[in-house]
Amino acid sequence: HGKTWNEANDYSLDLASQPGHAHIHPFDHPDIWQGYSSIASEMYYQLDGNKPDAVILSVGGGGLLNGVVQGLQHVGWVDVPIVAMETEGADSFAASCRRGELTSLSEITRLVDNYYCVHDSQGLVIQVMNTTARACTHNSCTL
Repeated sequence: HGKTWNEANDYSLDLASQPGHAHIHPFDHPDIWQGYSSIASEMYYQLDGNKPDAVILSVGGGGLLNGVVQGLQHVGWVDVPIVAMETEGADSFAASCRRGELTSLSEITRLVDNYYCVHDSQGLVIQVMNTTARACTHNSCTL
């Protein structure tokens, strides 16, 4: 429902307000982040404790990135760089990192046909501002 993920989420919230329905946020909740944080533990064990040179992942709403940041902190790999990529034209995370605050895109302009968020998880933006994660676009990276 809708042209963006945010419109579909609003519809889900409306449905959840009805008796017998619930809304489970797919990326902006600490329980989701904790689940994704186990990826770092898995990497730790698979690599026998040896740090990777970097972690590269994609960003949609920010749940995966938020969880991986938390997981890297948990295993003591706070200095491992994270390269987070997102689709140009739906790059709300990069926009938030450039501005240093949660930023909503005025529109989604991209070539692929899928749902995208006009803004990411508030928790993600706060957490990443306090870490060494990098936000990259096709022509620049920012700390």
